[in-house]
Amino acid sequence: MISEEIIQKVKEQNDIVDIISESVVLKRAGRNFIGLCPFHNEKTPSFSVSQDKQIYKCFGCGEAGNVLTFVMKSKNMTFIDALKYLGDKANIEIEDSSSQNMHNKNERLYKVNVEAARYYFNGLQSNKSVIQYFTRRGIINKTIRKFGLGYAKDGWQNLMNYLKSKGYTELDLLNAGLIVKGKNNSYYDRFRNRVIFPVFDYRGRVIGFGGRVLDDSKPKYLNSPETDIFKKGTNLYGLNFAIKENKDRTIIIVEGYMDCISLHQYGITNVVASLGTALTLEQAKLLKRYADRIIVAYDADLAGQSATIRGLKILKKEGFDLRVLTVPEGKDPDEFVKNNGKEAFIKLINNSLPLIDYEIKMASMGLDMKEENMIITYIDKACNIILELPPIEKDVYIRKLSEETGVKEQAIYDLMSEKINVNKMEKRYTKHNFGQNYI
Repeated sequence: MISEEIIQKVKEQNDIVDIISESVVLKRAGRNFIGLCPFHNEKTPSFSVSQDKQIYKCFGCGEAGNVLTFVMKSKNMTFIDALKYLGDKANIEIEDSSSQNMHNKNERLYKVNVEAARYYFNGLQSNKSVIQYFTRRGIINKTIRKFGLGYAKDGWQNLMNYLKSKGYTELDLLNAGLIVKGKNNSYYDRFRNRVIFPVFDYRGRVIGFGGRVLDDSKPKYLNSPETDIFKKGTNLYGLNFAIKENKDRTIIIVEGYMDCISLHQYGITNVVASLGTALTLEQAKLLKRYADRIIVAYDADLAGQSATIRGLKILKKEGFDLRVLTVPEGKDPDEFVKNNGKEAFIKLINNSLPLIDYEIKMASMGLDMKEENMIITYIDKACNIILELPPIEKDVYIRKLSEETGVKEQAIYDLMSEKINVNKMEKRYTKHNFGQNYI
């Protein structure tokens, strides 16, 4: 249990006006401050903050509370997470006696990861040929330092021997995923002859690593295994940098390390990477703390398109304003921004599509719209997407589809009705057969 004394200390040392001002523009009005409520849409400010009483209240939607409840609601945090978040800001350590042992174990993992990151960074700085790898890819020294990029030397126990000299045990390194247990109870470094990308959590702590080969050997990328502090489905690469100056609460999601790093270098800093994995519900909830609008900019290949759809549907359930950025000519964001510059990429951001528009656009991929049978195929695919929309949206997209293909709206409505009837029949048939199996 966390004592009431600690809870009160955290509230006292975090001024509610300062905390709320990080996400809401507040203006003084007499003894209080007012602004637009972050919990519902409004044009006239009804959100009031009292610095004297250290409370807030919205006279529009009724939301009210103190600095802790504001962080919990605005960042979608639990009470404990909100307490730790505010504790970090006030340099107050929040510890639960029941979790002390786990805390100590995790702190050791963070420390060994920092030592490993320093070792890899120094390994890069002392190897000019590997620095040239990043130079050829357009990455400057300032960016290398910002992201802590490094190099794992070509050897079986270089890192292990270094960290053991710093007082860490083989068990520490196994727990951190830095070494692998081989035959005859021998151990060897997980990363060898690879450029290294330290992975940070949203608080900026090193939680794992990614390594890329310098030649054509496989696997091309190798990531840390899951540990007590590194859960792949709950973190996003670069989030610690993206949330620092994200005033409009918009985040762009790309696939890989280099996509994220290159965009940051070009001044587009609200970017994170999903590291080539499908987005999870946990990642969506994490993003909800820092963003209202998400733009997904995955690679333009078919695998990227499929990942985009899956990820967007997860994000949609969390209530984000969703957009899809399509990089032309099959390029990835890294290649595009280097060849075309920041302004060209910002133009892509401004032209990004809502989820439904993107799905319908994908339905036309590979089809020659000059061929009548291809148009019919396209309309059929598009109708499967439109079918699930609310009535008003359905009307809007049917009108768009009619204008695009030259097919009359009524014909599309008729096709839609047929699909609805077929779906009903299939459900009845399935229900009937299900029942028959148990007669």
